Amino acid sequence: MSNLTSAGQSTTSQSSLFTREDSLISLNGAHFLVPSKAITGVLFANRDGQLVTVIKPGQGQAITVDFVSDVVAEYTRLDDVWQTAFLSGVVFLVAHETRPDIDAAVQDYLKQLGNVWVDTLAVTDASDDVQAGPYIILGGRLHDTFKLVDDSHGTFMTAVRPLTNDTFQPLPYKSSTDQFSAVALPSRLKARAGPGSPFRGIRIAVKEQIFLKGIKASLQSRAFYNTYGPRPETAKCLAKLQSGGAHILGTLKMNPFGAWVEPVEYIDYQAPWNPRADGYQSSGGSSTGSAAALAAYEWLDFTLGADTWGSVMRPALWCGLFGLRPTTGSVSVEGMRPGIRFMDTPGVYGRDLGKLLTFAESWLDHDHLQLDAKKPFTSIIWAVDLWETIDENQRDLARSFLRILAKETGLAAEEVSFAQKWAESPPEEAGTQSLGDYTTKAVGDLGFESKQNQQQFTRDYHQKFGSWPYRSPPNQQALDKLTNITEDGFHDALNRMQVFKKWFRANIWRPETSNPIILVPIENITPRYRDEFPNFRRPPPGINSLFLSPVLGAPELLVPVDEIPYHSRVTGQEEHLPFVVGLMSAPGTDLLLIEDTLRVFSSSDRLHTRVHTGKRMFFKTVTENAASQRPLDVREPVKNRRYGHGR
Repeated sequence: MSNLTSAGQSTTSQSSLFTREDSLISLNGAHFLVPSKAITGVLFANRDGQLVTVIKPGQGQAITVDFVSDVVAEYTRLDDVWQTAFLSGVVFLVAHETRPDIDAAVQDYLKQLGNVWVDTLAVTDASDDVQAGPYIILGGRLHDTFKLVDDSHGTFMTAVRPLTNDTFQPLPYKSSTDQFSAVALPSRLKARAGPGSPFRGIRIAVKEQIFLKGIKASLQSRAFYNTYGPRPETAKCLAKLQSGGAHILGTLKMNPFGAWVEPVEYIDYQAPWNPRADGYQSSGGSSTGSAAALAAYEWLDFTLGADTWGSVMRPALWCGLFGLRPTTGSVSVEGMRPGIRFMDTPGVYGRDLGKLLTFAESWLDHDHLQLDAKKPFTSIIWAVDLWETIDENQRDLARSFLRILAKETGLAAEEVSFAQKWAESPPEEAGTQSLGDYTTKAVGDLGFESKQNQQQFTRDYHQKFGSWPYRSPPNQQALDKLTNITEDGFHDALNRMQVFKKWFRANIWRPETSNPIILVPIENITPRYRDEFPNFRRPPPGINSLFLSPVLGAPELLVPVDEIPYHSRVTGQEEHLPFVVGLMSAPGTDLLLIEDTLRVFSSSDRLHTRVHTGKRMFFKTVTENAASQRPLDVREPVKNRRYGHGR
């Protein structure tokens, strides 16, 4: 850690956001930030510069060796900030002014762990901010401590200082190697909200497109960063998280302006590093930093992305994560940089499907969910048109997953071609036009709002600097494609999308009689090295695998199901790419979709409810887990077959 100072000393070379009394300490190879503001006015005489652990016994709890040893074990298990060095001083936070007896056996036990002194503090004398966990005494008063960790994969745009009011401030510290930013971690023991909150104490970082009050945004453009000041408000999608006790650690990198940009095409800032496989693969986009960070760092619990079409889905595939693009409207977009408003939504990534369900249950706006009917799912649709663009080996893996899904749910699986259904029963507005003819140009014309956003930015930049902003070649090419889009064309495109949604509801969802799950691909995944210019096959124009759930406003759950081995030209050995698919269901069925998927993944010994950080999602692949059983015939076709017995 650069510019480290010992406890109680001042930092003089850092940003003015930090007062002279803010300290950095090094402890057993770990580094900690100690904010200048004390959390209680209680004076601890002759204790200056000493480390402290606060322990809070329950009402009537006797302070015994067994109790204290259990607390030490729990702190060690739960908290990656606390360490036994903080036992140098121990303060028992008690509910009354009468000091409880602390017998010699307790003190002897603590001395074996390096304890020097023990004291008690009545709750009535302490502020509400005094929680169980690690502290340091400076100026005779308790100060909070935050562990500084390295953003070794370059995923953060702005790490933030621990929040003391509603305005965030940048954390201007480098990592221990001076290569990356440092991120400040609060102790997991110091959750501020009540124990009933599902967000209590969790650590979250958010895509830069989701604004934080007091923090400037770049959208990965230096010109954009220099044009606008700190954001005046925090995005509304974070309100429940903050009030529930979540800790927001900072903003994460994204593809420049949300465009499809591969790592080698980043110009103003470096692309995040995907930890999966050989460490030199694309992270997808545009929520690239959100996915790469969660795949890399065990100290991070969830990340938020933002999606217009595919920006949550693609990074889940490349970084091997669970993810949710929720029903459009179920999470507020206020305070988020718009793309195409009727399709925009925040999304969430997680490593644990069960925890993702708990998160979604409280984060989503229940007014937009179908909570009363809870109509069970009736079938699983294999989206023929979408899977035709995916390589055969990946289709085989998806078919294997389909069979597991059908077996575990008892639902029938069927092939459906949306193009064929449209041809058989087209909407009146389409006349004789095919699905592709009716929608492909319209999909492109939806970019009118992006064109307006870019034009406004150009004007603002020119007004401030008297020149034109730099745009990278991919961003300039994307803008050039929008040149001829008119407002009339945009409104016609919106009307066509509404026609498609109405047709899809009547012919595919058929809510009066059915409630299908649709198994969809994300994109073709083959080695995509970060030093290679894009020459891969992208999803076809029109309503493709990345566009379907956004235009329908439907939830899409991203689930890792297997890994794909390949020979890496970087490491010279076999590595494994993640393989992730999408499960889509009707708008409002988000929670039912996650619940049923969790049930399947929990009951199958071939699937995983949790992925790991680092190179591999799984320590054992689906194939390895099933090695002792009859192997799946992955080439068995889905066509003309129905799996399971339905319901």
